[in-house]
This record gives sequence, structure tokens and C-alpha cells, in this order.
Amino acid sequence: MNVLAIETTGELAELAVVGETGTVAVLAFRARMELSRVLVPRIQELLQVVRLAPATLDGIAVSRGPGSFTGARIGVATAKTLALALERPLIGIATLDALAADAVAPAGTFICPLVRAGADEVYAALYRSTDAGVTRSTDAALLTVAALPERLPVQGQPVLFLGDVTPHRALLREQFGDASPVAPARPRAETVGRLARERLLAGSEDDRMNLAPLYVRPSAAEARWEETACPS
Repeated sequence: MNVLAIETTGELAELAVVGETGTVAVLAFRARMELSRVLVPRIQELLQVVRLAPATLDGIAVSRGPGSFTGARIGVATAKTLALALERPLIGIATLDALAADAVAPAGTFICPLVRAGADEVYAALYRSTDAGVTRSTDAALLTVAALPERLPVQGQPVLFLGDVTPHRALLREQFGDASPVAPARPRAETVGRLARERLLAGSEDDRMNLAPLYVRPSAAEARWEETACPS
């Protein structure tokens, strides 16, 4: 079973094909404002490298966000188009889930992936490692880094922070102490593909017509629409 995975919610876009034995190939690239133009050609390039025809794929996976609004929107729209055209299952994976799944931590460890949302704001959720993987303890939320101590139900226990943590390293250490590791990380397409493949093998998939990006807060375009439609 080969799954094509699309990750476009971060600064670095990434594609992967994940198969029976693990990751078959990965292609990472910086697209900036050209993502909508280059994403499909990059997918074609990756499939040519691994000598797979699109029709031989068994599923399409995509990182839904939160993260870049534009990246999530383009990634999800492209994944839906491919899944519909190829009549293949579609699986959306939350970006924070993918980050947490990459954490290396003993069972019982609290894990808090962070995705930068603004100068002082992050998207965050709390997870806990188990012998079988990680489980999510809270839903994704948009909050300031300063608010993390009161928003994370960790009862004073250490937390592994990972993701867009570099700008907040000093504050996190001040808030949670040296016992809480702070590790830079980025969402990876191969993890999105692995999680999606596990869901496919378990018989789970998403609605190819209705899968939507996970914004957590309204995008700028949505906010402008609401202001126009509902003037004060």
C-alpha cells in the first residue's frame, strides 16, 4: 500500500511516498507565493522518481493545519482533487498530531507541539506518550506563549516542547524549568503519510468532498468576509 503525503502548512513544503517498508521517497522545497503553481509539478516529479503512476497510489494524505492558512488551503484542495480524480481514499492529518507523533519520549511524558501563529502566539495542543504512540489530551488552541502554564493541565510535571520553539526557548525554560526539553522540529510529510497509512489499514478515511483545512482561527480572508457581511 503506497500513500502520497502532502505537507504544506510550514515554511518548507514537503511531499513523501510511504509504503509497506516505510518511506519510499521525500521531496522538500520552498515555494513561498508560488505553491499553487508548483505543487502539482512537484508531485509529478516525485512520482516519476519512484516510478509510480498516480493510478497505482492507494491513498492520498494531507496535513490539514493549523499553520500557514494559504499552505493548508492549497494542500487540502490539491489532495481532494487528486483523491477525487483517482477515486482513492483521502486522509487528513492535523499538523500538531504529526509533530507529536515524531516525538521521542518515554511513556507517560507530556508533549506539547507548537506552531508559530504570530509574534507572541502559537497553535498548541497537549499530548501524552504511551507504549503504543501518543494520545491527544486537549484540542488545538491559539494562545500566547505566556499563557501556556495556565492552559496546559500538566500538574507541574515536565513537558517536551517541540516545533516552532526557537523564538520562545528562553520563556519556555523560565516558565517550565530545565526539566522540560525544548526541541526545534518541523512537520514532515513522511509522518503524515505514516499516520494516514495506519488509518487506512484500520479502515478509516475522510470525506473526499468535505475535508477542510484546520485553521483553529478564521483566516484573514474569512475575517474580511465576516466584517463585510456583518458590519457593526
